[in-house]
Amino acid sequence: MLFNSLSFLIFLAIIFLVYYITPQKLRWIILLISSFYFYMCWRVESVLILIFYIFINYVVAVKINESTEVKENKLKNKLYIGISVISSIGMLLFFKYFNFFNSALRELFEHFNLFYGVKNINIIAPLGISFYTFKTLSYVIDVYRGIQKPEKNIAYFALYVSFFPQILAGPIDRASNLLPQLHEKHSFDYDLVTEGFRRILWGAFKKIVIADRLALIVNQVYNHSHNYSGLPLIIATYSYALQLYCDFSGYSDMAIGTARVFGIKSIENFNYPYISQTISEFWRRWHMSLSNWFNDYVYMPIVFSKKELGKIAVVIAAIVTFSLSGLWHGAAWTYVIWGTMHGIGVSFDALTKKQHKKLKKKCNKHIFKYVSIFITFNFVCFSFIFFRANSIQDAVYIVKNLFNFGNKSSILAYSTNLIKSGFTRIDMINAVISIIVLQIVELLERREKKVDILKRKPLVLRWASYYILILWIIFFGVFGAREFIYFQF
Repeated sequence: MLFNSLSFLIFLAIIFLVYYITPQKLRWIILLISSFYFYMCWRVESVLILIFYIFINYVVAVKINESTEVKENKLKNKLYIGISVISSIGMLLFFKYFNFFNSALRELFEHFNLFYGVKNINIIAPLGISFYTFKTLSYVIDVYRGIQKPEKNIAYFALYVSFFPQILAGPIDRASNLLPQLHEKHSFDYDLVTEGFRRILWGAFKKIVIADRLALIVNQVYNHSHNYSGLPLIIATYSYALQLYCDFSGYSDMAIGTARVFGIKSIENFNYPYISQTISEFWRRWHMSLSNWFNDYVYMPIVFSKKELGKIAVVIAAIVTFSLSGLWHGAAWTYVIWGTMHGIGVSFDALTKKQHKKLKKKCNKHIFKYVSIFITFNFVCFSFIFFRANSIQDAVYIVKNLFNFGNKSSILAYSTNLIKSGFTRIDMINAVISIIVLQIVELLERREKKVDILKRKPLVLRWASYYILILWIIFFGVFGAREFIYFQF
């Protein structure tokens, strides 16, 4: 049941009506039932894994709290949190990374002519496991650190973990933000509900009209990369940066909007990342819930544990954190390389901070700003080659041939193959206009410092905007319920 499908719209409409006609004190139960039903629509057996996560982390948090209250030794709490981390990470490693590490071991053994008899297994990772693993871990770690009170009611904790707008691909909301809201009695708030539906509509526009159309441009090249060189590779690489942003931020808009319809405010996930002036700033704006998670539970603990090393500690922490972030995205070396590249970028920012400030003072501030944005954006796009490529070999080929303009037939073949794949001149015009509209809207949002710029606009303008977006999606959307890119992670 994809967010960009008719079945989800019907599901949302039914839950919305049932939710608000149910007495306030029972509405959280409607959300809990609908969340489990939503998750079961993907794979029924995956619910067993979800229940395991809920049970083990609920019990561990309660035990940590009990141990702390009676002032038992810290060793016991470390044992409890060890159970949570090992069981949660262990499940994630098994379902998502067993074949990856097993294949790597087999290659290593074969390199030294040693026998290795462990075979890969045919297993499908439960959808959203990467996200709810981090969600439950943050909860238990915060309880261990004493900054989060454990949830006493396991049903409320189950709703926190399984909350259907967030379970598939985030945002990775913290218990401190989400749990108190789940306990609140939410009355119907017209402004909040309309704000939520506007957010859903805008997210659908970004996904269905922009991202899925750009996917035609990107897939034609990246799925047959060795057939192209030069301009087609450049076009596809920049298009992928826009596709990924519109796809994932579009999903996040729909997830945040869906939660808001039920009176719940999720954390934001994007803050105009492509205007970042450094790689460090980029990660404060891109997939913010994941960035904050890695910062709080991986990066900062490494920095503090190695603080005697000074700036070297920052470099070690950045490389380790972003390499793990890359691996979190997928069981492939391409993701690890992508993550490591960003770790190097963040390390460079940290090591050249003083020089960066001195240079900024010497240069015209506007020129410095836009040159910095240009360099950062192009670094991000270049790194996305490894993120999108089907293999390291494909990525290396693309990098080597990115500026190879000798093969003029490559452009002609690209144009012909795009048309064959269904991408017409109308699609090109629509893609350009849609991207321009996106840029204008985001520019207005930044100027007004609001995500929802229509909120205070006249009624006629608001409804005209709704109809335009709906008609644009209906007549120019790319349908077929394509999955969001981050669902695979």
